[in-house]
Amino acid sequence: MSNKRVRLSIQQKIELLDQHAFNLSKALSQQTISDIIKKSEDIYSNVSVKNNGKSLKLPQYPQLDQEVSKYVSQQKATNRPVDRRSIITYIKYIAAAKYKIPEGEIISLTVGLLRCSNATT
Repeated sequence: MSNKRVRLSIQQKIELLDQHAFNLSKALSQQTISDIIKKSEDIYSNVSVKNNGKSLKLPQYPQLDQEVSKYVSQQKATNRPVDRRSIITYIKYIAAAKYKIPEGEIISLTVGLLRCSNATT
């Protein structure tokens, strides 16, 4: 038996919850089903937020996330090169100056925001 982790979309999790509610057959392991049922409230509450995401985790600073996306879009629109270093520099500046985020927290933020932006060339 394989121990490979199964990642389900929110839609698949909802279908699984619906199957459980109506006692339909289940093709997943019992532990996976139990974990999803325990988190059913979170899953249902996040349906309107993320329809097709892999993670239920929301951004810690959504305004900062939006500003980084806007910055990347502006740079691309003006044909300026956008690389990891320029994005990190921008994140550090905005996070410290505008949002007063502590330095230690900024470093962990940059990793997550870089994953979200599609400009990591």
